[in-house]
Amino acid sequence: LPSANAGNLREIQKNDILPRSDYVDLRKPLRKLRQSIKSLRRVQIGPFMSAIFVNYDLIWMQIHEMLFIEGYKEAAVEDELDAYNPLVPKGNDIVALLLIEIDNADERLRALKELEGVEK
Repeated sequence: LPSANAGNLREIQKNDILPRSDYVDLRKPLRKLRQSIKSLRRVQIGPFMSAIFVNYDLIWMQIHEMLFIEGYKEAAVEDELDAYNPLVPKGNDIVALLLIEIDNADERLRALKELEGVEK
């Protein structure tokens, strides 16, 4: 994984992005690895909330997966880096993603209204 070279002290750069052909070859094992890492870093907070503590590797894999889904367009690389780099922990920082998972649409709408502003 790339963190061995990154030292977890920097953002993901354009030259850290694998060519599409390389990612296609690695996609299946990387997705399995990502799911395994995420399950170890996931903490249930309540009946429909959990947090995933992310690291450089998880964000690196997420960027690649998003680029794959979007067709690896050149313009998308900078967009994904801009979107995901703020989530890469720097130094001693800890970053967690809050997941709100409610299957029922009516319950989800009600809960999201109650949680308005939670992203701040």
